[in-house]
Amino acid sequence: MFKAPLVSLLLASLTLPVFSQSITTFDVPGARITTPVSITPGGVIVGSYEIGNTTHAFVRYPDGSTVTLDPPGVVTRSSAAAVNAAGQVMGGYGDSSFLEHGFLWNTDGDYTIIDVGTGGTFLADMNPVGDICGSTGAGEGFLRRADGTVTTFSLGVSTSTIAINSSDQIIGSYFASNGTDQYAFVRDADGTVSSFRIGMGGTFPHSINSAGVITGNYVGKDRFLHGFLRQPDGMIVSFTRHASSTFANALNASGTVAGYYSAPSGKAHGFVRTPNSALITIDVPEALGTTIADITDAGVVIGQYYDSAGDHGFIATK
Repeated sequence: MFKAPLVSLLLASLTLPVFSQSITTFDVPGARITTPVSITPGGVIVGSYEIGNTTHAFVRYPDGSTVTLDPPGVVTRSSAAAVNAAGQVMGGYGDSSFLEHGFLWNTDGDYTIIDVGTGGTFLADMNPVGDICGSTGAGEGFLRRADGTVTTFSLGVSTSTIAINSSDQIIGSYFASNGTDQYAFVRDADGTVSSFRIGMGGTFPHSINSAGVITGNYVGKDRFLHGFLRQPDGMIVSFTRHASSTFANALNASGTVAGYYSAPSGKAHGFVRTPNSALITIDVPEALGTTIADITDAGVVIGQYYDSAGDHGFIATK
């Protein structure tokens, strides 16, 4: 059921202060591209890396050691999407027919292969207890609980899930029956769905915290992407860096948003947006561009930066 949100536009054209930070850079050994995507409160990081033309999933531990995660069998590529505090890593891989499968890796080295529905399985996110959300190649969303039980659901023409919180609230997007109008949604654990849309362009949720607050992006009238925060009561606050696109990728328990914005010059800059609405820039020194993928409740952020040698990972702490 569609619920029209109450929108409060706070379009920030601020001079962004610089985050006072300690930055640690890293690469998976031998990788041309290192892409971190998720971090635990204890500092375990997962993502993907490229050597040659092949992509592999990895897990990086706080001591700097890394482990490659390639499920057994013929794997054409693999990537990790999420890690929880128990050290479980969730991701996906392609087989010799280039069909997508999901996998769950435990710290004892065991893999559980996850296939739901037909046409491929695309895992999106995992919460602290190991419940997973994902989508099928047939356009259904699903919740897979840690005990292996699966519930599928479908909204509109095609349903894509993005993230899940500790209460099994799932966010994602779907297309209406006309195949063109795109909506965001939040699905509660009991199956209740609330849809929302900001403006007339696409609305793309990216992260939901334990309180049910959602962050993401929408396309504005200016055709730039803007960030938003949606409260559980439907109240929406919009934010942006003027004359550029803003990508809100992650959200922690306190309501701090992390992501990046594209400056008019085209250079990407990382940012955090604090609960008091301050937008703070995070740049790796001498980088050609900086993006942020995730943030912990303690405010530690991870992301990627680019220079003439390639694409690298980094960790920034206050």
